[in-house]
Amino acid sequence: MINAIQLSDVNLSIGNTSILEKINLTVQQNDFIGIIGPNGGGKTSLLKIILGLLPPTSGRVLVFGKSASHNSSSVGYVPQQSEFTKDFPISVWDVVMMGRVGEKKIFSRTSKDDKQIVDEAIEMVSMSEFKSKTIGHLSGGQKQRVLIARALAMKPKILLLDEPTASVDTKTGQNVYELLNKLNETTTIILVSHDMSAISRYVRKIACLNKTLVYHDSKEITKEMLEDTYQCPVDLIAHGLPHRVLDEHGD
Repeated sequence: MINAIQLSDVNLSIGNTSILEKINLTVQQNDFIGIIGPNGGGKTSLLKIILGLLPPTSGRVLVFGKSASHNSSSVGYVPQQSEFTKDFPISVWDVVMMGRVGEKKIFSRTSKDDKQIVDEAIEMVSMSEFKSKTIGHLSGGQKQRVLIARALAMKPKILLLDEPTASVDTKTGQNVYELLNKLNETTTIILVSHDMSAISRYVRKIACLNKTLVYHDSKEITKEMLEDTYQCPVDLIAHGLPHRVLDEHGD
């Protein structure tokens, strides 16, 4: 089976500043990986490299065995922030339809299949009753669901999310994670977040990133790994079996 994503000795520098160093990462199909790390640690840059939007300074990036820049249609992306003013005249349905633009030729009409795919994406995120609403009037959590639907409208094999619950309340954030958990049945997911407790509950594997990547193909994470990543002392509260740090709560 071809890996969904393969990064080999990837380095990224902007000017004289090193952003990422010697990144090696293998993501299998239908993996659900959470990436944690401090601000400025290169997490968003890593997602953009996988998307093919940011070429690495050196190293190799493959998506389903092909160059990332030639496989962008296989990857959906939900950015950290996307602001819509209340006066911006665009509906939820129109925002999600933007996800179909990459699949269409310039100036081509919206097809019946496109409309069905958009409706299905909106339904998947439980926003059907709001599809005619102007997006600027939605709550933060509702907007986030619409952005996820826009990515799903691409019919991606891989979904990348950058802090998808940063601007929503705890309950809404939990709903987003449960939605992602369901989507993971058929979609490979990489999620960047500062919410370690939520990540440990839903993802299958965890990676730590601060310029360099610490990844052991597991969701277990140690105090030493976090201290190396955050470059400061870290106190952990573990639940469940001994040495199962950040695992799910037991009964």
